[in-house]
Amino acid sequence: MIESNKARYFNRKNNKGILIILFFVSPLIAFFYALKNFSKKNYQTIIPMFAFLYGFTFIPIENSDYERYLDYYQSLSNLNVNTAYDEIINIYSSGVSFNDAYAPILMYFIILIGGSFHFFLGVQAIIYTYLLLSIINLIIKKSTENQREKFFVFLIGCVFIYPLSSGINNIRFPTAFLFFCYFLLKYLFSKNLKYILIAGFSCFIHLAIIQAYAVLILYYLLGYFKNYYLKILIVFVFAIFLNTLNIFQFNEYVGNNAMNTKVESYTNENFISNREDHTQKWNWYIQIKQFAAYYFLLITILITRLPLFKLKGSSLTDSLFILSVLFLSLSLFNDTFLDSISNRYRNFFVFLGLIYLYFTLGIN
Repeated sequence: MIESNKARYFNRKNNKGILIILFFVSPLIAFFYALKNFSKKNYQTIIPMFAFLYGFTFIPIENSDYERYLDYYQSLSNLNVNTAYDEIINIYSSGVSFNDAYAPILMYFIILIGGSFHFFLGVQAIIYTYLLLSIINLIIKKSTENQREKFFVFLIGCVFIYPLSSGINNIRFPTAFLFFCYFLLKYLFSKNLKYILIAGFSCFIHLAIIQAYAVLILYYLLGYFKNYYLKILIVFVFAIFLNTLNIFQFNEYVGNNAMNTKVESYTNENFISNREDHTQKWNWYIQIKQFAAYYFLLITILITRLPLFKLKGSSLTDSLFILSVLFLSLSLFNDTFLDSISNRYRNFFVFLGLIYLYFTLGIN
């Protein structure tokens, strides 16, 4: 028995070694083989390795965020340690390039070890891919065997709200989104308060996540109410309150320079006009994709909650439904002053709505 266990361990280790060798010969074949055998965690190492290669050789589209990050990386590389430290410490001052700690710290670390901008993108790709894999594995661990077999492809689609190219090109928000969603799910599955606290660090990756974090805090406070229908009532009151809130007046009341600058940059007429012109150049299938999942979920989630269809539920699906409605409210609120591309809060609703459907399908 002991000898057979040793043999199995040796075979797994040996297969992984062969796959790593194959990666250096043909990264694409090794990557697809690792995907095909995704359930074998031993092979998942290949996926971040491929992500590094993809990030290192990444070719951006014209006028993308890539150019802004490249310029900032080059400017950071000309600073000494003390000046770079001051730059990072004063991230919430007006006039800085980024009001977040994540990108400047990671960039300057790569600069200190002598890495190029392409190397930085490779490291960013590893971090982003690791978060993706962590979310997938977390949900798989919570799933039944039936769910894993029947809805695995659907699960992968749920998690890939932002593709790897977005995690490399846009860096901050997609990374903050995944980081936040991972610890939100950790809290949802365990009810351990520490995961809500850790989720707050996503605001240091991208400041705009602060709205999503406020919604998570509200969800936590709803836990003190035991009556499910009372929770739903509070959620709808919250939605009505958001509808009456003026973001500009609220920012003046808060008096935070970084927040004011962020809102101003996303709401000035020239910015909105340029973004709308940009969307007009998209191919038709890209424009459909932008809203397809959103409207699909609005209809599907409503159907699942109607008594007519008598679908089973659970405490987990009830929690995911409440969270989905909270983030839908946040999305609709931001629709009033953000353009269609900038309202990335819609993606929180889409992500949670799809995870809600995944677990609802699994018990019906």
